Amino acid sequence: MTLALGTSLQHGTYVIDALSGEDSIGPLYLATHVPSGQWVLVRVLGSRHPESLPDASQRRAFYQYLESLTALGTAFVPKKLAGFEEDKVCYQVFAAPPGSPLSEGVAQTPRPLAPSLALVRQVAQHLETLRSVGWAGLRIAPDQVWQGPGGSLTLTGFDFPASGQASGSSEANLVWGLTELLYFLLTGQRASQAPLGVDLRHRRPELPTGLDAVFQWANPSLAQAQPPSLAEWLALLPHPASADLSSVAPSHPQASERAKGNSSIPAAPQAQRTTVATVLAAPVAPPPTHIAPAMTAPLAAVPAPKRVPWKALALLTTGFVFGIGGVAFGLQARLQPSSPAAQTRFNPNQAFPPLPNWDGNGPEFGSPTVENRRSRSSERPGSLNERPNERPSNRPTPASEPATRSAPLAQPSDDLNRDPSPAGQTASPPRRTTPSTPRPAPPVENEAPTFSGDDSTPSFPSSPDPAPPIREVAPAPVAPPVEMAPAPVAPPPTAPAPVAPPPPVPAPVAPPPPLVPAPESPAPLTSS
Repeated sequence: MTLALGTSLQHGTYVIDALSGEDSIGPLYLATHVPSGQWVLVRVLGSRHPESLPDASQRRAFYQYLESLTALGTAFVPKKLAGFEEDKVCYQVFAAPPGSPLSEGVAQTPRPLAPSLALVRQVAQHLETLRSVGWAGLRIAPDQVWQGPGGSLTLTGFDFPASGQASGSSEANLVWGLTELLYFLLTGQRASQAPLGVDLRHRRPELPTGLDAVFQWANPSLAQAQPPSLAEWLALLPHPASADLSSVAPSHPQASERAKGNSSIPAAPQAQRTTVATVLAAPVAPPPTHIAPAMTAPLAAVPAPKRVPWKALALLTTGFVFGIGGVAFGLQARLQPSSPAAQTRFNPNQAFPPLPNWDGNGPEFGSPTVENRRSRSSERPGSLNERPNERPSNRPTPASEPATRSAPLAQPSDDLNRDPSPAGQTASPPRRTTPSTPRPAPPVENEAPTFSGDDSTPSFPSSPDPAPPIREVAPAPVAPPVEMAPAPVAPPPTAPAPVAPPPPVPAPVAPPPPLVPAPESPAPLTSS
């Protein structure tokens, strides 16, 4: 069963704040006791096996048992221990004990033998104080025993007793629980189904052999057959100040053996004897970081130090340097202006050496003009269709007459000087116009060559005189436009009214012709 945060129990007496954890009995919730404002722990009973809950009478007896434990006033029982039911769910409430359960610290580092025995004896002494109220509802487990500052112990294991449990079996369960607690303190592991004495000998071979008689009662079948008492079981525990600790198997060689044998084996420090009075007076010593087993095997080789991956680091550094260099070179080539040599490559003011055997006076080497190109293309025979490989004919070709010069431009017509204004309107006096000089025709520079006799060398005419410069004629000024009144528009003629057609004249009736009798035809002649 899971309780939501903010759930109120016992009519608002307890308010659930958070989930604290889950132990071997059931889940624990951190709640607030509203009347006092203190934190308490709320446990749900029977959540693991709800079918094994006892009847209502046994549950009421268990709640009364919790109240009797609180009435004793011992520090081994938490304060404000009580039980109640709500909505057919059984709850147990007690004040949060100081410290932490043994299952949290011992699981990481097991404890030595002497502190473990002292702690088990201290739990057994607290259990003797509860003999008057009975042990039926007690549960001894590593997560049910809390150890606070100064070595104080608090028990939180309270649960419904099993149905049909006899009075003697409760003491046997306590012995079994104390045996598992001692096993957990020495090994840091929970008790298994295997015999704990044999398992402990494999894990801690340096422990005294007198512990074998202590762990043999942890067998459930033997414990039910011959239930030992709590006093008998405590008598089997070896005392730290007794000679039983001298029978511990030596876990390290002695100094004399170390001198004879391998000198690299370190010497084990001398164990300090601890009495029960010292353990009870002072807090429990912190457990050692490592418990060395018997040195029956050779020492393991020291692992070689790991090599630093210089190769990968060198590759990364080289790639980074080359990347920075490439970026810098690209930026310099992009932002730097062009060199002076590249600027003078296409200088338009260039001088070329003169060509040999070329005087530059031929007609073909004049300055090209549009007229020259047109005349050359029109007057040169076969210039477009003639193939370059054909040789000219040897027949003499008459010299072509020079092209007729174009007629001079016509004088401007008198109509341009005529007054455009109509009659009846005052026009501005005519302005004097400058007669325009006729534009001379362009000289014919590209004439067809003439051939004389059988000589295939053409002869070109002499170059004509240069044409006089052409004077630009100023355009005649245009008179400003004169606004003219629109001519009156005559109204359209009125269409004549339609004339009705005359009535039709009846045609004359001709008289009928007179009836003329038809002539009688003669009788036919008959021959006799």
